[in-house]
Amino acid sequence: MNQHWVLNKQVNTSRKGIVVAASARAAEIGATVLAEGGNAVDAAVAAACALHVVEPWSSGLGGGGCMLVHQASENRCHAIDFSMKSASDIDARDYPLLPGKERFGTFRWPRVEGGRNMSGPTSMLIPGAIDGLGQALERFGTWEWRRALAPAVELAERGWPVNWYTTLAIGTEARGLARFPGTRDVFLRDGHYAPTVEEADGVDAIRNPRDAAMLRRLAERGYRDFYEGEIARDLLADVAACGRTWTAAELAAYRARVAEPMALDHAGVRLMVVPGLNGGPTALRFFERHLHDHAPGLGQPTPDDYLRIASVMRDCWAERYASLGDTGPRDKCTTHLNVVDAQGNMVSLTNTLGARFGSRVMLERLGLLMNNGMFWFDPEPGKPNSIGPGKWPLTNACPMMVARDGQPWLALGASGGRHIPPRRDPVAVLHGPPRSEPRAGVQHAPDRCLGPGAGALRPPPQPGGDRAHRRAPRGHPARTHRVPHALRRALGRHARRRPEQRHGVHRRALQRGDQRRTARTPLQRSNLKRKPAIMSHPIVTREQMLKRVAFFNQLVPSTMPLIDAVLPEYQRENYNIIGMGVCEDASMEIPITDVENFHVTLVKAQPGKGSGLHLHQTVEVFIPLSGTWTLIWGDTGEHEMTLGQWDAVSVPPHIMRGFRNDGDQEAYILAILSGTDPGKVEWAKNVLDTARQAGFELDAQGHITRT
Repeated sequence: MNQHWVLNKQVNTSRKGIVVAASARAAEIGATVLAEGGNAVDAAVAAACALHVVEPWSSGLGGGGCMLVHQASENRCHAIDFSMKSASDIDARDYPLLPGKERFGTFRWPRVEGGRNMSGPTSMLIPGAIDGLGQALERFGTWEWRRALAPAVELAERGWPVNWYTTLAIGTEARGLARFPGTRDVFLRDGHYAPTVEEADGVDAIRNPRDAAMLRRLAERGYRDFYEGEIARDLLADVAACGRTWTAAELAAYRARVAEPMALDHAGVRLMVVPGLNGGPTALRFFERHLHDHAPGLGQPTPDDYLRIASVMRDCWAERYASLGDTGPRDKCTTHLNVVDAQGNMVSLTNTLGARFGSRVMLERLGLLMNNGMFWFDPEPGKPNSIGPGKWPLTNACPMMVARDGQPWLALGASGGRHIPPRRDPVAVLHGPPRSEPRAGVQHAPDRCLGPGAGALRPPPQPGGDRAHRRAPRGHPARTHRVPHALRRALGRHARRRPEQRHGVHRRALQRGDQRRTARTPLQRSNLKRKPAIMSHPIVTREQMLKRVAFFNQLVPSTMPLIDAVLPEYQRENYNIIGMGVCEDASMEIPITDVENFHVTLVKAQPGKGSGLHLHQTVEVFIPLSGTWTLIWGDTGEHEMTLGQWDAVSVPPHIMRGFRNDGDQEAYILAILSGTDPGKVEWAKNVLDTARQAGFELDAQGHITRT
């Protein structure tokens, strides 16, 4: 008996950008970022952090992944690999195989005693998601870390309501979650049952106060605090309480890897993936072999096309297993999101905890759900991907970008563990019609596409379209894709439907829910009405304005604003006028605090006085208001430059700098520091050593204290 399945996927387009994610709430957050002027990277990071809260079974900050970033200004693509990494305490002998020849799962791997590589503390690897997202934002974004993380903080503090899929995801893993008290208390009711949509006192919600507190600390302290700050210390303590012995040094040494993408060129099309131990190289190998033997056609793919794709796919995966090893034999739960902004910047990002709910271990202090990345290692010794300390596992994440004629065209990806590369629908690349504008697609959630701008474009229905086109609501034409039964038989589980498609009881509700999820945002609806824009200007009273004024004769300077000022040669007075900046004087009062993205400090110094060598995480601008000043920079202060009144210099981040009044009378210099939270000052070693000798040091909050 022949079967033909018609999969309807609504196409959403926007002139001002679009976000595709597994969660409607996360997609809305990303779209809001675009609407507020953020770029694709800002939106992707904000959406990924939101997914940590609303879909903890799929991905989270306790996991890892990889991403591709296309910079439109340079017409260049970058790859970021933030995979998890095994810690130094790993010993393959702690993962003994069960006796006998029984093999488990589709990879036919032996079982590990007690499932130690599948769940629990012994399955955890060092997470990479936070450093990967932080580096992406720092290198390619325009928003500060705190601002990008703010929506996730708000979601976590408020809690997120349960829907039918929350119940399904938690209920599926309820028995495993019940084994771990912290995880059980957050996700299960009465220690056993999944929360349901309708409770006696209203809609139930998932709340994790410890995770919310961790997110707020992370937003305030910066992403590296997770690896080398106070959060890192709590992480190490939590891991130690679980019986693991991670070290501060290896945690601080973790860095996501930024590289050029792997690419394959064919007939004006360039396919780009993340290099390394993920699904990307195998995907390129598939395209290389397929394109060598089969030229893409312009019409609809035939059953023979699908069978040819399935055959090449199987060969490539057999090659992967033999030469690289592969992941564990359990179904995974991953998430993927894509973003395109109005400037043509694109992001394709895959993040995961490994299996559903990862290791199922929730850390005691941080409330962080941890990954089970150990199951990606081959449990048999002597293999390229065998268990070992300090190793990167072979994962399946496979974000991809496609360029046509040198211009970005498509960002795509999928969830599904080992099914990710074959599920990314190579037909969309090999047989898709040429288009001029960038597009974003995701395999597992085509109905969660939200854009922020006016003038949303939708392609008109094609004349003589099939049944799905005719049944589509007005203005919402559906794209159809016929999947022949022969392909489903050839690919097996590669072509399985989503859970909601397998449960007919939810079908009508899902169809109604899809229409709600893809409804335009209020901003889009108002734009589509095409009414004349009416500007509304806020009214500021004199009393309100006086709160935003700093009168110089009322300012009280700090004579010890930073720790170098305890030394005679660096004594000076600082007037922190706007924003706290990087002041290390805990008693300093700031007259103007309502500010974002910059801080203004007025410095007064006597002749020969100035500041010690230090660096900031953000740009700093100096403008002498009087006298003559010398700017000093370099690791040892080996470079100097003279600045006169009203000159200006912009010092890049991460560069040691200092300044000195070289005039013959007291003088003023203005220092403007960028960033909503510029972080703490990093001092030259000799400055801190001399300060300690004088009896001063910095406490854990970065404030000056006496030893």
